[in-house]
Amino acid sequence: MMHWVQRGANDKPGFVSLNDAPISTPQYLKTKLAEETLAQAQQLLGSARVDLVRKGAGQLRRTIEEVVPHLLLKQVVRRWDDRIMVTALRRVMWDQILIEEIIDVFEMCSAMMEGHSHTEAGTEAPPTIEKLGQLVERAKAIITKAKPDKPKN
Repeated sequence: MMHWVQRGANDKPGFVSLNDAPISTPQYLKTKLAEETLAQAQQLLGSARVDLVRKGAGQLRRTIEEVVPHLLLKQVVRRWDDRIMVTALRRVMWDQILIEEIIDVFEMCSAMMEGHSHTEAGTEAPPTIEKLGQLVERAKAIITKAKPDKPKN
C-alpha cells in the first residue's frame, strides 16, 4: 500500500492521498492498468466509454514503450541514464516477428488514444472496448515473449 504526500494550495506541505501513488515504470511492465480501465469502460456507454477506451489505449501504449527497454533490450540502454550496459547484450534475443508485433500494437494504440488526430477511415471511430481488449491480449503475449533472456552458452 502506498500513499501520496504532496504540497497543496499555497505550497503547504503534508497533504496525503491514502492508497494512492504516482504511476511509475514498474506499473507499466504489465497490462493491469489498461485492463482496469477496460473493465471500467465496459460499465459505461457513450462518450464516457470512448474516453476510457482512449485512456486505456494510452496506458497500453506506455506499456509497450516500457517493454522495449526493459524486456526486449534487457536494459542494455536505460532510459534517462548515461550508462550503457554492454555486457547485458548477451541477454538480448532479437526476434523480428516480435518487433513487428510491438510496432503494430504501438501504432494501433496511438491511433486510438487521445491527443492524436486521425481520419475516421484510418481508425475505428469511435474506438471500441473490443479493440482495446484485443490489444490488451496482444500486449500480454508480447510481454511473455519478450521476458526470457537469451540462453547462456
